[in-house]
Amino acid sequence: EKKKLAKKEGRTWIEEDDPDTYNKLFKTLLTKMFADYDIRKKQIEERDQMERKRQREQEDEIAEKTKKEKEWKQEWEGTRNVRVDNWRSFQKGKSKKKAKTKATGPLKPPKLKQEKRPET
Repeated sequence: EKKKLAKKEGRTWIEEDDPDTYNKLFKTLLTKMFADYDIRKKQIEERDQMERKRQREQEDEIAEKTKKEKEWKQEWEGTRNVRVDNWRSFQKGKSKKKAKTKATGPLKPPKLKQEKRPET
């Protein structure tokens, strides 16, 4: 493309044809490519590091959750006898109360009171 433009303008040579200019352009392009490569490499490393950190946190969270669940189950099993005793004592007391309520008989509605109207 640059050669076509140079022909249209009437030039016989291009800037890149000069060895000094070519070397200068080559060095600048090469340093730019290496800089871009380093930037991409750093970004990939940061992304990988963040992913590893997220996975580690997730594993820690799962471990903590299972630990809490295991402790809760142990405590629940440890209090089983207390709960069973409480239930048995509750049922013993409940059967006595039912006998008393049945002995009173059916419920009676309250007596009706007649309405008094003021005389006018």
